[in-house]
Amino acid sequence: MILDIRENIIKTLKTNFQNHKIYGEKKTQGLTRPCFFVDILPIDAQKITPNMQEKSYIVDVQYMSLEDTKLKNLEMSEKISQLFTHVIGTGGKRISVTNERFEIIDGILHYLFDIDFILIGKQTDEHELMKNINLNREVFTWDFHE
Repeated sequence: MILDIRENIIKTLKTNFQNHKIYGEKKTQGLTRPCFFVDILPIDAQKITPNMQEKSYIVDVQYMSLEDTKLKNLEMSEKISQLFTHVIGTGGKRISVTNERFEIIDGILHYLFDIDFILIGKQTDEHELMKNINLNREVFTWDFHE
């Protein structure tokens, strides 16, 4: 699921910013600006049932402008924000984006948002269904008028 989300984020960036290089992993040398980096970090995973798990991630889309100016970063923050109201997961499922925020660190724009979803696994244990129920219980009677 998370790899599909990452690939769809990269695809959205490539479609909307065709003159920008998009890197899936952070490079320190040989960068072609303007460019994007896409990083996804796990926040939390909670087991709800044996077959159900809630997962939370932070998505960090980093933008390095050609001119390396605050103005270019602010302009790009508006454009990126409009693209990601939701992200697409496995099978075309839409996952809402929450907690959007921006930071500029060392001249690099970080567009951060959270995604939360529940994974439901297939039941792997096969069990024979119950056919009969035998109830053994005593019946008590009493007189309400006593």
